[in-house]
Amino acid sequence: MSPAPRGNYYREMSSSAREPSAIRPPQAPRSVRVVNWPLRDGGIRAWAMVFGLAMIAAVAAVVAQSRIMGGACFVALVIATWRLWLPVVFEFRSRGVVYSVLGRARQIPWSQVARFESKRRGLLLFAEDDRSPLAPLRSIHVQWNGQQAAILEAVKYYTSARVSVASTRTYLDETLENPDE
Repeated sequence: MSPAPRGNYYREMSSSAREPSAIRPPQAPRSVRVVNWPLRDGGIRAWAMVFGLAMIAAVAAVVAQSRIMGGACFVALVIATWRLWLPVVFEFRSRGVVYSVLGRARQIPWSQVARFESKRRGLLLFAEDDRSPLAPLRSIHVQWNGQQAAILEAVKYYTSARVSVASTRTYLDETLENPDE
């Protein structure tokens, strides 16, 4: 690979504008707080899911011929669908996404958000760049709850602010690679 012609680096990179211009970085968006509680906010879809869980438990009781087994199945389904019953608070901050349930909080730094997808009912946050059909099962879903624009602004700003140092190539790197020239 041949080295790039050097010339006068500062003359080549200087601006031809006559007036000095100030470059201001974009303003960081405000933090966004969203409460997801599908049982309260989900309307008929959430209550249809509750009815579906009861029907599955009833079928399990009939098949097993035991009301105890039907009750155990219903309890297991209620535990598995805990996000339907409990309010989850998501906060999109400068350091990452904080979500809390029953007073316990967990922070997901922006560096662990590989990608996101905007859907009709909410946002999916992915920890991996896996694009398989089962990838949404390993994602975190945040319902919009009327704050779609604010959530998207925060997520786009903080995920685009990440810069990979390994992929950045500067003029200084070229001089270090070719010290003889």
